[in-house]
Amino acid sequence: MSDLIDLNIPQFWNSEPKIALETIRQIEKDFALQGITVEFEFPIENYPEVIGRIAQRLETLSIVHLPAFPALAYQIDLNEAELKSALAVSQPDETYHILAGLILRRCFKKVWWRWKMKSNRKEK
Repeated sequence: MSDLIDLNIPQFWNSEPKIALETIRQIEKDFALQGITVEFEFPIENYPEVIGRIAQRLETLSIVHLPAFPALAYQIDLNEAELKSALAVSQPDETYHILAGLILRRCFKKVWWRWKMKSNRKEK
């Protein structure tokens, strides 16, 4: 995956509302595949606010304590080393915010690459 999109996710987020909405739906789908129902119905224009709203939902679910959490992390394809590293240098009350950011970024990448591949096919 390109580090370039890591640096510009908020830019893409604001300029491509369809990708932003599809990212939220991807998160819901990945959770559903592990038997966890989540629905995110809130304005999606503000990237940092979206992270905060997802973090609130994760904390409400106490997601890190669910038996399905390891399978969910695998389903989403979270980078375990990156997660451990981020959590090691953070405060305990930041856990869900960090997790939400990593989930959102990873699902955004999935959607972004899907859109990119669709676009490449249309050009041929």
